[in-house]
Amino acid sequence: SLRSKRRYMHNPDTFGFLQFAGADQEPVCGNIQWPARYVLAQIYQAEVAYVQDAGKYSADLKPLFVEKYCSVTNGCNATDLSAVLDMYKDKYNLVIKVDNEATHCVRWWVPSRRTDT
Repeated sequence: SLRSKRRYMHNPDTFGFLQFAGADQEPVCGNIQWPARYVLAQIYQAEVAYVQDAGKYSADLKPLFVEKYCSVTNGCNATDLSAVLDMYKDKYNLVIKVDNEATHCVRWWVPSRRTDT
């Protein structure tokens, strides 16, 4: 399958965080960049799956929220992405600008463009 070509351990956007705390109940150390990085990583995973299937990137986020493009198998969470557009739309302003001629830069297999060699 195409997705099996993408599995690879160096995906730091999917790594968890571990905080060592003392016995005196230290507060959780939150990274203010984490929500934005997390959302962008989700979009990236969905766009890679989409471009492999459709041969182009999606300029609209909604088509990416289906299991075919965004699922646990590719490290994407459609529920979280939907929440960003619906529940948290006052916190995030997501705009996607697509250059579908740039698919030659993608290291994944794209229909009609073999870029994995």
